[in-house]
Order: sequence, then C-alpha cells, then structure tokens
Amino acid sequence: MDDCYRDLLARLARLCGVFDGYHDLWGNYHPATPKTQQAVLAAMGLSTGSAEELEREVREWETSCREFLCAPVLLLPEGEGQEFALDRPLPSGTQITLSLAGHDVPLTVVASTDGTPRARLPGPLPLGLYHAEVRAGAEDTVWSRRVLVAVCPDRGYEPSIVAQGGRLWGINVPLYGVRSSTNWGVGDFADLRAAVDWAADLGADFVGLLPLHALFDEAPYGLSPYYPASRLFLNPVYIAVDDVPEARSPQIRRRLASARLRSRIDALRSSELVDYPGVWALKREVLRLCHEAFLRKQAAGPTERGGAFDTWRREQGLPLERFAAFCALREHLTGPDRAAGRWQEWPPAYHVPDGPGVAAFAEEHARDVSFHAYLQWIASDQLGAAAELARRRMHIGLYLDLALGSDPSGADAWMWQDLLALEASAGCPPDPFSLLGQRWGLPPVIPERHRQAGYALFRETLRRNARRSGAVRIDHALSLWRLFWIPEGLPAAEGAYVAERPEELLPLLRLLSREEQCLVVGEDLGTIPPEVREGLMTSGFYSYRLAIFEKEWEGPYRSPGTYPRQALVSVATHDLPTLDGFWLGQDLEVKRCLGRYPDDNAARSDTEGRRWDRLRLLEALQAEHLLPVGVEPAHEVEEANLDVLAEAVHAFVARTPSALLLANLDDLLGCRDMQNLPGTLDEHPNWRRKAPVPLEEWKAFGRSNRIAAAIRREGRGGERPGTQ
Repeated sequence: MDDCYRDLLARLARLCGVFDGYHDLWGNYHPATPKTQQAVLAAMGLSTGSAEELEREVREWETSCREFLCAPVLLLPEGEGQEFALDRPLPSGTQITLSLAGHDVPLTVVASTDGTPRARLPGPLPLGLYHAEVRAGAEDTVWSRRVLVAVCPDRGYEPSIVAQGGRLWGINVPLYGVRSSTNWGVGDFADLRAAVDWAADLGADFVGLLPLHALFDEAPYGLSPYYPASRLFLNPVYIAVDDVPEARSPQIRRRLASARLRSRIDALRSSELVDYPGVWALKREVLRLCHEAFLRKQAAGPTERGGAFDTWRREQGLPLERFAAFCALREHLTGPDRAAGRWQEWPPAYHVPDGPGVAAFAEEHARDVSFHAYLQWIASDQLGAAAELARRRMHIGLYLDLALGSDPSGADAWMWQDLLALEASAGCPPDPFSLLGQRWGLPPVIPERHRQAGYALFRETLRRNARRSGAVRIDHALSLWRLFWIPEGLPAAEGAYVAERPEELLPLLRLLSREEQCLVVGEDLGTIPPEVREGLMTSGFYSYRLAIFEKEWEGPYRSPGTYPRQALVSVATHDLPTLDGFWLGQDLEVKRCLGRYPDDNAARSDTEGRRWDRLRLLEALQAEHLLPVGVEPAHEVEEANLDVLAEAVHAFVARTPSALLLANLDDLLGCRDMQNLPGTLDEHPNWRRKAPVPLEEWKAFGRSNRIAAAIRREGRGGERPGTQ
C-alpha cells in the first residue's frame, strides 16, 4: 500500500466522516488503520481497490458538493428571518424561486457576515415539513434541486405539568413477561390496558415498554426487542386474539372453545418461560381464520369495518404494502426444502421491493399480503386503545422504546437497502463491560445517502413510534452525533466512528416531537462526549440516568440533589441486575456458572466490588435519613429485609429533582433474575422470563404498593388528568 494510496484513502475517509481514530474508556488512542478505513468506505458502497478508484471517488464527492445550488435538507427557524445558505455564488441579478405545493415563492439573496450568499424567504413558513424545489436562473443557465424544507422549533415537546416543574413517575412493564389468566402465554395488548389501569391507580403518570417492534419470534436473535425485523411496524404476537371482532363469529368461537386449543393455550400460559414460536404458531392459526372471516364478510358487500380497513391501509401507504409483501414472501420462501429466511438468499427477482418480481408476487398472493396488513391493523388498533386509555388516566401515557436499528435480514433492511451499510455492523469499542468491544449486528445508515433522501428512514421511524406514545426513548442517542462502525471480517476493536449531522437530525427530532406531542428521552449512558448531553438538553430532550451508575469512580453514590432536572432517572434497566439480584449477587453467580469470567481472580474482583457497592449504597441512604430501621451500613441487609430496602432505594431516587422517574416492574415484584444478560444468546433465557406474580394479583401485592407509596411521599406525581 503506497503513500499515494494511503493519502487518498485518508482524504476520502475524512470527506465521508470517518474518524481518524478513537480514545477508549481508559484514555488509550486507537488510530483508524488503512485496513479499517478501506473496509468502512467499501461498506458505504465506494470503490477503494486502487489509487485511481479513490481519486475518482474523491473527485466525484467534491464535484457533487459544488454543483448543487443548496443542501438537500433546508432547516429554517420558527418565525421571521427564515433563510438558508447557497452552496455556490450566483451572478448578479439571478432570480431564485422556492416552489412549494405548486406555488412559486421569490427569494431574496443576501450576504451573511462571512460573505456566504444566503436566500431569504419573504415571510415566515409555519412549523412543518415541506417537499419543495429550489430554482435559480441567469441568462441561459438554470439550476434546480428538489429539497426537504423543515421549519423547526428551538425545543421539543414537554407536557405542561413537566414544563411547570412537576415531577412525575412511571412503571416499566416488560409486556412479553406478563402472566394473566386471559393471555396465551405472552403478555398482550389486553394485559397492557389492565397494566395501565393498575399503574394509574398507584398514582403513576406513564407506563414504559420495551420496543414493540415487529420480530421474527425465532431463537436466538429474533427474540430480542432490540433486534427487530422492522421498527416501523408492530409485533403481532401481542395481539389479544379474544378481542379481535372477527373472533366473535360462531365458527371461531367454537374453535376457541375446543378442548385441543384450550389445552395448547393452557400449556403455553403455564410455562415458566415464554415460548414465542409456540404462541405465534397458535395465534397465527386463529388469526388466519379471523382474516378469512373478515374477507368473506367484505365479499358479501361493503361494510363499515371493511371500509375502515381500506382507509387505514391507504393511509399507511407504501411502507405498509412493502412490509406486508415482505412478510408474505418470507412465509412463502421459508420452510422445509425452500430458501432460507434471509432475503439476501431469495431469488434475485425478489431482492428489489419496487421491482416487477415483487409486484407480480403481491398480485398473485394478494390474500397473504392482505393478511399481514390485517395483522398490523389489528395490532395498531389494540395498541391505540391502550394508548388512549393511558392518555386519559395519566399525564404522559405510554413511554415507548425505539431500538437503534434492525436485523439486516429483516423487512426494514430490505425496504431501505440503498440507505444501509449491510456489510457493516453498529457496535461499540472495548470497555469494562466488554473488553473486546461489541458487535450489535445492526447495519448502520450511510449518512450522506440518508441525507440526500431527506432523512426519510429517520423521520418515518420516529413518527410511527412517537404517534403511539406520550414519550419515546431513543436508544444509543450518541448515534445522532456519531456511530461506531465495525466492517465485516474485522474485530470490534478495529472499527471506526462515522460522523452524523446533529445540526440537522436534532432540529428534525424537535419538530417531530412537537408535532406528535411526544417527549423525547435520549439514552446517553456510557462514555458520552459533553456535547451530546448538552445538545440533548438544549433541544428540550431528557437525559437518561441510572442510579446504579451514578457514583464517583470507586467512590460514594451521588446524592439525590446532584441529579439534573431534565432527566429520566431509574434504578437500573433491562441489561442490568434487578435491585434484589444486585443485592444478592445473582447476576454474578449466573456469569460464573456460564463461564463468563476469564479466571477466578476476575470473579473474586467482581464479588468484592459488589460488596463495596452495597456498603456505599447503604451509606447514601443513611445520609438521606432513608436507611431502614435496624439496618446499619456496616452490616449486610438480610434477604428477609429486601422489601424495605427496595422502598428506601426508590424513595432515594424519587427525591432527585429529575422530572421523570421510571420504576421497574421487576423491582416492584421482587424479581431476582435479569431480563437480558448482554453477550449471551441461547445459553441464557434472555427476553423470555415471566413475571413471578400474575397480573390479577398486582393490585393487592404489598411490596409494589409500599414502593409506590414511598415514591408518592417524595412529592412525585400530579393531580390526575381530568380532575383539575
């Protein structure tokens, strides 16, 4: 690899936002090697095989930056003085026009303080997104470009009670693990409505949920809500079949009452772990019958319900049609003696979503495509009913989680393949939790392609999730600034950060937050540069703080008064031990049994570190006069006293000035096992554990009632909506 090649490679890498290197958590600098730069650029679809190819790519990049009149995304502030930069100087007398919805708006060219020409609108556009065209002409030369115009607010949405200083709280409910006497072995949307009522009766202001994204429901990868097939659509395994109107038909009621089906449901309901494939096979069987009954009724003549489905389907547009076609194709091509489930292994005619092969398949299998659209309609309707109940009974409602990305063999990757680097994975560099780094298996978006497309995937994903919720959590919010890419064939430690454009993504997120009236929480854990938290807070978004991490390095836990106001605080999260598990060292024992420690010294070090953490936590409680009676920091809390310890810890967290607090159902019910043990697949039952207490018994469960009372005593919660 000669010097000329290296120089061109480094130049193209910088143009494409590839960082020169990164500092790890210990302060060590890791320069991006030419091998890494080459692999990242190749994953972006660029030619890097020779110096000539690199030179051509650099020339094309620099030429494309000069040839356009303006950027593909034009961000304008709210109010007067809306203007945007022009990327090229224009001759004197050039006329510039912005074409919006068929109307031409003349623009005025002005010079900024640095001499860059800018185009100013004659009057303010209201908040919103506009697909437009910018045209300019002088003599025989005409320039034009289609653009996305976004008029964005300075801050995102905040409920008035929060903006006025209220401190609210909610309960995180892993829906899949809810046990009830009515579900079919996995928590469903009917359980969610019951959980909302229960939480509201406790005085909670919102119910948090893990991602509800569409999954393949296949072990091991397809079980993780953070590895979805699509972030745009819902997992139909959460459909409450008994609530589907078509399930009330005599034929299906007889099927539901059959001894064989009831026996299968009882077995799935009584199992200790969630059997996703078993539950979905049974639900799919009955939902197919529901869909057939629905079609028969529509064939007999127009009905109000049929019209509602047709209207909803049209409103969902092309994304739904492509998603439904993908699901139908996957069903058709997957199975014994057929192609594998990965779309990359389908016949080439089916690789292109808008190609003639897919169109012909969708026409020939219209009934199957309709079935998958029907599933999304039912799921959306049932989740919408739960969301509406939550909005009526709570100040915020549902708090949904948005995964970072999706399965490269899933529907989103198929639909948006031109925007994704399918030969790379998002991840993170080495840290104390993973000394080799982490490869998450989620293909990153290619920043410049995404920008040229007006950030369509970003906007579509956010809008569809925010519409159903009062608050949304953005997983790995660092990705709005930069994302760690790991090309195929390289270890995680040899990845590189690739820059995003927060100056464009944050305003768009603020606009979507305001339009959907959805508060945004950015997950900003780990090694986060100061500009990330500053950027989130300046935009009106909320930081994400876990009490288990809020301590000085090998020092005491931080006092409640040190927490920021603009944050959501919780004791822990799904990837960390529960409060009881933390205290008893349950997670450490699991890691030891699974051979996750390199040697006995590492296991002993973790055990000793946990002992010190318990001592420091008791000292923090004592400093706030929250230490349970009879407990001293110098002594361990006995297992029998874990309930009162949980009350004290939640009172400690509730005392913070942070606007939002999220209590975990696992802690309210006294669970000891983690939902997910990072770094494991099928050796640990990740995302499959059921709650130890049935939903019907939550209301009378003493520990959850006492913890809720402790939170309320600290001034959390507001007057119930509708009672002011």
